[in-house]
Amino acid sequence: MLKVILLLDCNECGLSMETALVSSLHFAEDWQSAGYTLMDQLDRLAADERWGYRKGRMICGVCRDEQEEKTPS
Repeated sequence: MLKVILLLDCNECGLSMETALVSSLHFAEDWQSAGYTLMDQLDRLAADERWGYRKGRMICGVCRDEQEEKTPS
């Protein structure tokens, strides 16, 4: 059995998303489709919690809000 696990953590503060997505596969050939499915789920969860991807780094909603406050409009 193959388990595909996705974790997301912030490059700024090290906070990890509370949810780890797991898919258990009986056939290793299915790993690619499971990965895409989990990435879609992670994308939705991250958007709900205001996570973002900036300059090649993941950033949580808290750090994102702090950076937006520091950036003049």
